Amino acid sequence: MQEDFQTAPDEMSLSRAGVRIASDFLLRWSVAALTRHQGDLLEAVVFACLAAGNFRHSAGDNSDLQPLTVSQIAASLQQPYETVRRRFIALQAKGSVLRTKDGFVVRSVAHPDSEDMAKDQLTQVRKLLRELAAVGIKA
Repeated sequence: MQEDFQTAPDEMSLSRAGVRIASDFLLRWSVAALTRHQGDLLEAVVFACLAAGNFRHSAGDNSDLQPLTVSQIAASLQQPYETVRRRFIALQAKGSVLRTKDGFVVRSVAHPDSEDMAKDQLTQVRKLLRELAAVGIKA
């Protein structure tokens, strides 16, 4: 019965490599996010959550972004409403997000800073996929 829970040595090596590579990716994202958000990791996570939600059903431009409310983001992150609301106020003051009648959306993807961030993120994702493929983990 115990055999069912054992992992083959090759699978264990792949698992460890996958965890290391994913951890490196997360740490690189965290450092970049801390830089972009002046050391406020929660603000960075709130922004990332909003962007992910906005683009979930989008073709990639701002014409069909799905606005999200502070309550939706707070619930998604399991954070107090007021804590998330303060981050939205800060993000709005910086011009990172726009308030609409239905909620918030990330600023225009045509904005030069947004384009640079998107290129950086794409580079990091490609690096993650290359590193996973190099150890035999196919995406």
